[in-house]
Amino acid sequence: MLVERIYHYFDDKRVKKEAERQARDSKDFNIAPSYLTGCARAIYYNKTGEPATNPTSTHSYIKFELGNMTHEMVQGLFQNIGAWEEGEDLKEINWNGFRWLYRIDGKLIFDGVPYLMEIKSAYANGWNDIEKAPREDHVLQLYCYLEFEKVERGIILYIGRDNGRLKEYHFSLDALREKYAEKMEEYLENMAGLKKSYEEKRAPDRTFNIAMKYYNGEIKYMFQKDKVRHYQWRCDPKYCQWSDLCWKEEKEQIKKHTFFIDNQFID
Repeated sequence: MLVERIYHYFDDKRVKKEAERQARDSKDFNIAPSYLTGCARAIYYNKTGEPATNPTSTHSYIKFELGNMTHEMVQGLFQNIGAWEEGEDLKEINWNGFRWLYRIDGKLIFDGVPYLMEIKSAYANGWNDIEKAPREDHVLQLYCYLEFEKVERGIILYIGRDNGRLKEYHFSLDALREKYAEKMEEYLENMAGLKKSYEEKRAPDRTFNIAMKYYNGEIKYMFQKDKVRHYQWRCDPKYCQWSDLCWKEEKEQIKKHTFFIDNQFID
């Protein structure tokens, strides 16, 4: 009884949020900082309302919501200690020739100095990498927020969702400007290409390349061959809602082979 009610609640919530997003995106072309390192084709499918061939499972959506709850816990903590100024409101800005929509996780004030906080949660299997260095796409996302908000300092706060551990990284706007000066031009050029595809109603080239193994009548997306681990999680159907559509021909052909690596079939 309880499980069915919980599933129904989250299924309803997911449908409503998707309808809101579609209504917002249908007005005109807009982008978000997360698009810069995302898959152009998946973004295109999403923006044009292409029906998902691999829809997000209720279990995956609940995992996503647990991440949101982690965000809310941290935001509430800083509100309680009096360091909170603002956060989570949907904002809009015209920057570098594009209309951007974004939300900051939090603007904090310590000793009169403003900081932007970006909260990320992770599971133990990815925690070892995070303890060594922040993820590049997370740093880029924070950089965009610092530019948008004209704030000089930012922090990425990582939370281990299954181990309760914390890790923070500090950044300055000047240092990130220097780091991404050239790379941002490439990212924005990619966004211009995505916008053109959107206006011409044609799917852009794929950003990432899948790795597949056909074994015992099933396609595997994570495997080892010749002591090399092959996996591109962005194209795994667990994470991409359009994987079967995007790779339709290749997924039919793999049944005649054993591997699909580096954009070629291997028997």
